[in-house]
Amino acid sequence: REAATLAEQFGEHRVFNTAIQEAYIIGSTIGLNAVGIKPIVEVQFADYIYPGLNQLVTEISKSNYLSNGKFPVQMIFIS
Repeated sequence: REAATLAEQFGEHRVFNTAIQEAYIIGSTIGLNAVGIKPIVEVQFADYIYPGLNQLVTEISKSNYLSNGKFPVQMIFIS
């Protein structure tokens, strides 16, 4: 529950909750990073982490290589 008070401290435009869907949470970091945001992603439940890990392996880890260096994704992943 580290992020519980971050919205109050930093504003709702910087800290927000998403649906509890790990693939969406981790996959959305690609889109956020594409517009210059360096997201910090927190996944609180490990029950459905495997679809999220699929996003890490198939999308995020390969984006720099597949875009020839034009689309590096940087993120902090907290589990």
